[in-house]
Amino acid sequence: MAWIAIVPPSLATRRSAQRTPMPATGQMSAPPFDAAVAGSPTCTLTGPIIHRRPPGRPTCSAIWRWEAADDGDARQASPGPPSGLTAEQLEQELRARGDVQQTARGWVSLLALADGAVLSHLLSAEERKAGLLAADGDLDLWARLADEGLPLAGGGMLRTRWALSPQELPRGSSSAMAGPEGGLEEFEDDTILTLRLRDGAVEVRALPEQQGDQAGEAVAERVKTVVQACAGSALGALRAFADAAGVDHAEHEEEVGSHDEPSDPGAALDDVLAELLVAQPGVLDDPMPPLGLLLTAAGLEVAHGAVMLAGAPQDPDEVAGLSTEEIRWVTLARGFLRTQEADRVSAEELGRFLTVLTLSPLVLERVADEVERDPADAALLEAARRASATPVRRRAAGRAGRRGRWVPGRG
Repeated sequence: MAWIAIVPPSLATRRSAQRTPMPATGQMSAPPFDAAVAGSPTCTLTGPIIHRRPPGRPTCSAIWRWEAADDGDARQASPGPPSGLTAEQLEQELRARGDVQQTARGWVSLLALADGAVLSHLLSAEERKAGLLAADGDLDLWARLADEGLPLAGGGMLRTRWALSPQELPRGSSSAMAGPEGGLEEFEDDTILTLRLRDGAVEVRALPEQQGDQAGEAVAERVKTVVQACAGSALGALRAFADAAGVDHAEHEEEVGSHDEPSDPGAALDDVLAELLVAQPGVLDDPMPPLGLLLTAAGLEVAHGAVMLAGAPQDPDEVAGLSTEEIRWVTLARGFLRTQEADRVSAEELGRFLTVLTLSPLVLERVADEVERDPADAALLEAARRASATPVRRRAAGRAGRRGRWVPGRG
């Protein structure tokens, strides 16, 4: 049978430097700018994350080699790595594979870990016609496993395609999954599909309607858990990116003679879900609405298989010359303009936005530049102008705003 090695944490590193781990237990630590987004989905996670071992899913108690037994469980096979491989070579092999996941205690089989999990996706007319399911936001975990082919329960294989140009795949997705020709024709446009992994194969079905208030409450609780995990990982990714991309960090690197490339400002969704399954096995075993829609509704952004805070920079050049804190403040201000609506925004939220804008002249300048390039909602800007009509904020805005750009308190 196929073996899975469990590499000691001292040797194990992330498969990709862009991936930001979700906390395994307890409450997520809050970065300094959390107070500015209180009440948003990026607030700290509360409540313990339960660790349990459901039947048929592997644990990570052994250190080296595992074999899959006939009952689907995992059993230790030997005290050391496979013959002929050093620990470092084994680690490199595992990092290159998409069907294993690193945990705090080593590596586990992602196929075993995700067995029983289900993800949903709203089928568009474009996807149905092309015979492709866009993965970004909804199906990234399955796209990872299908990179080299994943069996379909009804026959055939599900394989991932990666975009070489922006509009190559449906919905402009960076990846999509293709099955047998005509495999989507039985479904109507705008059907919510469920893709469940069971015994190493994917079952594709139409999502049945939820029945009763109790079912709705159960779904809402699972949605909260998953969205909080994504928001926490997005927050951690932004923190890591800002720490590495800030000019204050660059100056320190010059002093010590080192240089680290900034990580991505978003967290890879396939990794977020895999880590959530490690922390809470079974959390994805019941259907939920499409994840991408849930994250967007929660004020997060999804792009290229990653979840980000709204307003997070897509490119390091967007925040060139800013300090670590200024990168965070720019993200918060841009996120406010992208997600808030004038008829729903509260006075407290407006106040936080104006406070962030006036913390640094560079922050106000970058946000004003963006408003000129991509005008925000006029009613929201007007609400901000009215809210900034105090002497202190007018003086702060006057010092920060230049060259006739829009600034709080100006008509």
